[in-house]
Amino acid sequence: MGTLGGLAGRGDMLASAAARAHTAVPLGIGAVVFWWAVVWSAVGVPVSRTIIAGVAWKEEGEAKNKK
Repeated sequence: MGTLGGLAGRGDMLASAAARAHTAVPLGIGAVVFWWAVVWSAVGVPVSRTIIAGVAWKEEGEAKNKK
């Protein structure tokens, strides 16, 4: 990234990033947490639907056995 920034005429990107580390670090951590939540939310929807369907199926089976 530093080389591409230098070639694009942006100067020393590593030095400018180090000067703004107090802003860049929280933003970077926030971006990682955000994408982690997005990925696991997408994974969690089918899993939770399967669990809910399984519980309903089990309760239906138990209700039939009690009759």
